[in-house]
Amino acid sequence: MAKENEKLTTLDEIERTLSKNDIVISDGDRAIGLAGVMGGLDTEIENDTKNVIIEAAIFDGVKVRKTSKKIVRSEASNRFEKGLDPNRTYMAAERACTLLQKYANAKVLSGTAVYDKTEKEDKKIDITLENINSLLGSNISLKEVIEIFEKLGFKATANGNKITVTVPRRRIDIDIKEDLIEEVGRIYGVNNIEGTLPKVPTVPRKI
Repeated sequence: MAKENEKLTTLDEIERTLSKNDIVISDGDRAIGLAGVMGGLDTEIENDTKNVIIEAAIFDGVKVRKTSKKIVRSEASNRFEKGLDPNRTYMAAERACTLLQKYANAKVLSGTAVYDKTEKEDKKIDITLENINSLLGSNISLKEVIEIFEKLGFKATANGNKITVTVPRRRIDIDIKEDLIEEVGRIYGVNNIEGTLPKVPTVPRKI
């Protein structure tokens, strides 16, 4: 995080005054960029730049949103706010190196510095057929539900009444069973769900 009242000139050549709540990239002593928002002018690549460090990172979406809302909105902040797949950071770095080799005659040196505390295991969420049909007001069979999850690229195994769904980390929008139910309804098609009126018990009044 930035130091209180720290100054940073961003790539758009505007000097920004930061607070301790702003998320930054630091060289260990000072901020050199707004993390997930915009780089600093001091680290801009110019025509005579010879050495380039490739960074592939995932930043906290909430912190990025707060910083970008206060300082500057950017294409980068729009992406990081929504979240990115942490399993693709290494792929992104390797792709960037390949493109530099191919189009800029770059020489890629070996060695990668890794600081990684992100959770990369697929998410496992337990749900039941009753959960799904009760919330959607549907009558979808277990076989159809399993097929829907498989179409989405999820692994689904049924054990009695319980369905365990393994969700790839790339689907950052799915965390709870209600998210799964929404996906089932979307793929099954709400137009295929018969509308029903809620049942409201009535008690006859004595006259």
